[in-house]
Parts: sequence; C-alpha cells; structure tokens
Amino acid sequence: MKRFLCMFALILTVCITLLFAACQPFVSKGPEAANGVMDFRETDFHSEVYALDGEWELYYGKLYTPQDFQMGLAEGREYIDLPGPWIKKGYPGLGYALSGLLHYLRKWKPYNRIYLYRAPHLCRKKAV
Repeated sequence: MKRFLCMFALILTVCITLLFAACQPFVSKGPEAANGVMDFRETDFHSEVYALDGEWELYYGKLYTPQDFQMGLAEGREYIDLPGPWIKKGYPGLGYALSGLLHYLRKWKPYNRIYLYRAPHLCRKKAV
C-alpha cells in the first residue's frame, strides 16, 4: 500500500508539472507600447506571436471611426496599461470605450505578409 501511494504521488507530481508547462503562453516578449505606439521596426519576427502589452490609447465613452481620426475630430484621449481594467482610471466596470494602438512595421519583401491581432479578453468591433 505504501508503495502504491508513493507511485501515485510521483505520477501525480509529473502530471501536474507537465500540465503547468503546457499551459505557459507561447508569446514572445516584443517591444512594449508607449503613448499608444508600438514600434516593430527593429523586431526580427523570429516568433509568430508577440504580446501587445503596454500603454494604449483609450477614449472612454466614445466610438470613433478611422475618418474621425483623419479629420482630427477624436477628443478625450487618455492612456491605459493593457492588459488591465479601465477601473484603475476611475471609470465604472460596465461601459464602452475605444482603445487603439499604432504599429510601426518595416517593409517586407514579399509584401503579402499577413498579421493577425487577437485580443480574447476584449469584446470589440475593430477596423485595422
């Protein structure tokens, strides 16, 4: 019985260790956003997944279109560290906002490289 418990504890420890190792995110540390800008021009893209963490633009209670930004009509810009809740800025937990991040990328040849943005923690409608 003692041998069985030792073997069970060993197998359980190995399984838990493998589970935690498999659950680690496969996201590379890239540049961090500052003042709503993320500069990937010096990134060599050796990884396929990069975190988009940092200081994003936030327009709480506003929903602007890309044309609004082109015409200079967007007002109320603040910066918020994402990922993270906007309640740190004093806003209520329920509400809506526009968040944005400007990316600088170097030109690639061929030019048909596809970039995918995934933000599973946000409910959103986006224009890229």
